[in-house]
Amino acid sequence: MKYVPDGIKPRQKTLAALLAAGASAKEAAKAVGVSTTYVNVLLKGELFNYEIDEARQALIGERLAEHAKAVSEELTVNLDILKEIRDDPEAPPAARLRAIELINQSLVPKARPKAPTTQTVNVRVSPEHQAAILDAKAEDDGPDS
Repeated sequence: MKYVPDGIKPRQKTLAALLAAGASAKEAAKAVGVSTTYVNVLLKGELFNYEIDEARQALIGERLAEHAKAVSEELTVNLDILKEIRDDPEAPPAARLRAIELINQSLVPKARPKAPTTQTVNVRVSPEHQAAILDAKAEDDGPDS
């Protein structure tokens, strides 16, 4: 369960929300009717900063939800248009085929490439070690190679 500290007053919550939204300490103080010094003192406390972080996270969540809704609505409209092109017997075959491809792409997520499992490492080897490595390789390969 998430820890939620007690002790934040409504006016402090309002200040935190204003600061989280991008207001300066001076702007927030003026909007709430307190001094900038008071806001600066609050900013030194963990509890108040926790409240600002929570307010920021809430704002980010709201904006992401709004964006997801807008994208979803646009996608629905675009898919409807593509379906009309796909189903239009008078549309050029290339346009109908492209509409089908785009509809399929929107329905099937693209595969993400896997991260490389090997890594190239450059190593500097002294001439003596190079000679020893080549000698050992020659012995392993033998005369039959």
